[in-house]
Amino acid sequence: MKGLFFLPFLIATVFCSTYLNDLNRTFDEIEQKVVDMYVTMPTSEVNNLIKKAQVSVMDVQNNYGGKEDFKYENAKIVMKWNGQEKTYEKVSFKTGGMYARSHDKVGFNIKLDKKFLGRKNIRLRPDPNDKTKLRSKISCDIANRMGVPSIQASFARLYMNGEFWGLYTLMDAVKPSWIKQTFSPTEEEITTLYQCKSGGFNFKTSSVYQCVNANDDYQHMTVFKNFVTDINNCKTIQEVEKIFEVDVFLKYLAFEWLIGSFDHFLINGHNLNFYKRESDGKWTVIYYDYDNTFGMNLSASHWNNKGANQDGSGGVNQWGQNARGNNPINYTFADWEMNIPIVKLLVHNNKTRFKNIVREILVSAFNPDLLNPHIHELKHFLKPYVTEDYTSKNGSLPGRINKSGTRNTSSLTEFENTVESSLKAWISTKFDVACKNYGFNKNDILNESAKYKAKGYDYPFLHEQPKEKKTTTTTTTTTTTTKPKTTTTTTTTKPKTTTTTTKKTTTTTTTKPKTTTTTTTTKKTTTTTTKKTTTTTTTKKTTTTTKKTTTTTTTKKTTTTTKKTTTTTTKKTTTTKKTTTTTKKTTTTKKTTTTTTTKKTTTTKKTTTTTTNPTTTSISIVIPTPKVCDSVTKGYYACGGSNYPDASPCCESGFRCEYQNEFYYMCTPYDPNSPAITITPTSTKKAQKTTTTTTSSKKSTTTTKPKTTTTTTTTVSIIPTPKVCQEYTKGYYPCGGLNYPDASPCCESGFRCEYVNEFYYRCALIEY
Repeated sequence: MKGLFFLPFLIATVFCSTYLNDLNRTFDEIEQKVVDMYVTMPTSEVNNLIKKAQVSVMDVQNNYGGKEDFKYENAKIVMKWNGQEKTYEKVSFKTGGMYARSHDKVGFNIKLDKKFLGRKNIRLRPDPNDKTKLRSKISCDIANRMGVPSIQASFARLYMNGEFWGLYTLMDAVKPSWIKQTFSPTEEEITTLYQCKSGGFNFKTSSVYQCVNANDDYQHMTVFKNFVTDINNCKTIQEVEKIFEVDVFLKYLAFEWLIGSFDHFLINGHNLNFYKRESDGKWTVIYYDYDNTFGMNLSASHWNNKGANQDGSGGVNQWGQNARGNNPINYTFADWEMNIPIVKLLVHNNKTRFKNIVREILVSAFNPDLLNPHIHELKHFLKPYVTEDYTSKNGSLPGRINKSGTRNTSSLTEFENTVESSLKAWISTKFDVACKNYGFNKNDILNESAKYKAKGYDYPFLHEQPKEKKTTTTTTTTTTTTKPKTTTTTTTTKPKTTTTTTKKTTTTTTTKPKTTTTTTTTKKTTTTTTKKTTTTTTTKKTTTTTKKTTTTTTTKKTTTTTKKTTTTTTKKTTTTKKTTTTTKKTTTTKKTTTTTTTKKTTTTKKTTTTTTNPTTTSISIVIPTPKVCDSVTKGYYACGGSNYPDASPCCESGFRCEYQNEFYYMCTPYDPNSPAITITPTSTKKAQKTTTTTTSSKKSTTTTKPKTTTTTTTTVSIIPTPKVCQEYTKGYYPCGGLNYPDASPCCESGFRCEYVNEFYYRCALIEY
């Protein structure tokens, strides 16, 4: 049975649509991956959870009859995904959902103690009525591709104290932590996020209190109430745009109609959030909960009391009865919406603008040519997990703990059939209806869609500069004295020698019997003292270039003078500060200064870092690309190697699969017009000779014998390891970078986290 569940990892590379490419999704790492979640809590708490999960349909209709949600604040969760494992302590684990609570399989809301793929709040939704298991996932994917601020979705398997509780849809929760991650406000407390979940919100002032402040510690509603009042005072769409992100709202309205949702703004007036952005003071909207979509639980009875359409397009017969028909999939947008005043202002009074938005969504996100391959891919990926979820043990299906709730039965056959007859059929029919309603040529739409390159929402965090990192370095004082063709080294060999360092002047005093020699640095002496705390900004593409430069190495009580190096002022001296913060292409020299002190003779060896020729070109080993590619791997992602045996060696345009090591091949950028095997140079520095100078001193007399050797410098960029590691990454696995933001920089023994590129850091073997 276990072997069955390795199948999706093969399937994921065989059927690979490009539907979610280039959308800046933080869930890309778990796209077509199932996250295994192992929850641990005391047996008494699990029993309490099962007891409180007993909710019937009648209980829901009676507002749960005083029944409380289950909530435990000290759960432990171990998550495993994509070859990674992360442990979370003191997790808040509670029952979730509204009407879904009355089903046998219960959903959960989870608040983690640290971030998972950038967020702390996640939801596990069983979507019990959805036999396709895909409605929530596909809805989220469409919203992601539409270019609106939107939640993301994937899948998870839940294990409670080792017992398998089934397959769930893993979704974002729009909470203050999500706002911080998505919009990057500077404020500590998010106080302008409002959730409309009770039903009935329609921008009328009387509906304000159908929403609540999402910050549990800040329940004030004044700001939101003022927003609704301001909207009602607007007379034109231009006035609304001054305070509200109108295009995002219009896209969501069109989206509701296209996916057949009655559970959002246009009909039920809930499952949406409003957030006032700190950056410009404008409000935006974010939808959530998509189980009642694509015809699920949809009935024409919603429109029985609507009356005529407010745009004058009819909708009723001569007796005022609903004349739209019994199949809502055929309704126009004017038929669908419930005569809400703001819809008249924004949509019906600006028909051309809304028509263009509908067309944009059909081209970019909602048409059968785009969605069917994506759905087909997900269907095959999920099939083994659905089989597992529908396999009973001891006469009960996994995770069906609510014995008072509605029992939902299904099968693998129903899963496969409803994906075709329900999900795909809705998309095809609704696409035809939309094109007919607005007079669009379907072939034109599909042809444009085939060439369209999707763009996700322009989130503020995508434009953030790397944050400053602080690191503490040892204070180092270096005194350099230069005379033409003469090298003088002053070495402290006995306690009789005293070195005194001031802020700007270093004085070295050497005492001999009856003789005192005092050397005081003048303008030709440069004394550099690093601060104990250095703030270093990690930037992209920073190259440290040294030409005829003295490289300062941290040494205690050592003063070194280098032959043929003129050091006068800082204009001609480049001092490289040694920190633990890594910048891209920074040379870190493994060799350091070694000082040996004997009774009368001191030998000091100094190795200066060498650099390559003016242009160093690395030879790349290119993995052959198959003639036929069933899937395409994104740039900077794994395309092979023993750790990623199922990754496709076919890279997206502008990238090719290159060998990094036996464990990992990566899609790397290159010039497609160049036939050469080489890629863009990884190091460009001025040539510099490496000299090893041996200085022997006898009774304070210095004799210099220059010797020249060739030293190879290895460029190693090391990611700092935290003092406390809560988890460890396996050798040769990702330990950070833009593609792996939650990977631990703590590597297992014998490995360290090294910078490969901005997208990918790797636990590399330490070579001693």
